[in-house]
Amino acid sequence: MGRQSELCAPGSGGGAGHTDVHEQVLLNVYDVMEDGRLAFVNKLLRPMGVGAYHAAVEVYGLEWSFGHRKGYGSGVFSCRPRENSCVGKFREAVPLGQTTLSSQDVAAHLALLELEWPGEAYDVIGQNCIHFCEALLHALGVQSVPPWVVSLVDAAAALQDGVDHLRDGAPELFGRVRA
Repeated sequence: MGRQSELCAPGSGGGAGHTDVHEQVLLNVYDVMEDGRLAFVNKLLRPMGVGAYHAAVEVYGLEWSFGHRKGYGSGVFSCRPRENSCVGKFREAVPLGQTTLSSQDVAAHLALLELEWPGEAYDVIGQNCIHFCEALLHALGVQSVPPWVVSLVDAAAALQDGVDHLRDGAPELFGRVRA
């Protein structure tokens, strides 16, 4: 995930104190790295509905995401919105609706997600920040991650599944060829 800072401390903040029952939820999208070349490629690919992105959910004044965080237990972390120094450059905020959950209910859901999303389980294709955002957005009762954010991850997962299927079936296939 890159270097970690105070802003990205596990479980920092919490958004308590709000009593609103309709809180705006945003998906904050970042280029995966600060590298200007990747930002340029993402700019070209975005109109085609694809790109390499980091994502985080903003609700009740904090941004929540997931990453490989060896030695911290949970991979869930928070920081100030659009200031995540652990990943690349902020690209855009996507409104996904309003949650009717209170800040306390959101905190309770996040406490559960912190247990369910250990940092050691991070996988760039199979269990990453975008998958975490999907889980949190579902809990918040708002729209899902837009297809243009998740399409590259989905394509990579489908390719990996295909390779795994071929690998797992290879002994049977080669056994038939020799018979």
